[in-house]
Amino acid sequence: MYDRAALFLQVAAPYSKPLVTLKPDANLRPGDQVALTCVAHGGYPEPIVVWQDGHGRNLTANSTPSLVANEDGLFSIHSVLTVSLEPTSTYSCRLTNPLLGEEGHASVTITGQNMVFPPVALWVTVGLAVCLLGLLIALAAVCRRKIKESCKEARAAKELEEAKELKEAKELEEAKELEEAKELEEAKELEEAKELKEAKELDEEESKIAMIPLKS
Repeated sequence: MYDRAALFLQVAAPYSKPLVTLKPDANLRPGDQVALTCVAHGGYPEPIVVWQDGHGRNLTANSTPSLVANEDGLFSIHSVLTVSLEPTSTYSCRLTNPLLGEEGHASVTITGQNMVFPPVALWVTVGLAVCLLGLLIALAAVCRRKIKESCKEARAAKELEEAKELKEAKELEEAKELEEAKELEEAKELEEAKELKEAKELDEEESKIAMIPLKS
């Protein structure tokens, strides 16, 4: 009897480096639907293709793969990813040969330079800028009016305080003058009373002298 042995032969061939292209690639606008195509040739067996965006999110579910074999039995893979365009976005295609474990990687970055912003967006931006400028001007006018009113109120309060102080000073001066006049009047009355008293005493003295009999 002969021993039997099973022999499994697996054939594999590496793929070329993947290439990612973008269509359309000009006059792009935010929100446009674009097709990203990842292409690699000359490999075997069917590869695993994974699409990711710049944030590492898996987008493979939005892709459509297409596999074509040449006369040698080797495959060319075309994987098309459809996305809604965003400014400054990166998309990558990663291709893996399940038997060889080899990986190929390609990516494309779409910047604002590749995109044309629609006139509507421009007018909206201009409109917002004008509204913001008008708001700032109105705010400045309100602040200026408030400051002007505050200065006017402060000036009026200061003038009122000065008028009050002037009135108090005038009343104090008048009271002082009245007190001085009163004191002067009292001094004058005392002086007159003194003079009257002295005159009376002098009259009395003269009367006494007149009443003394003369000796013969």
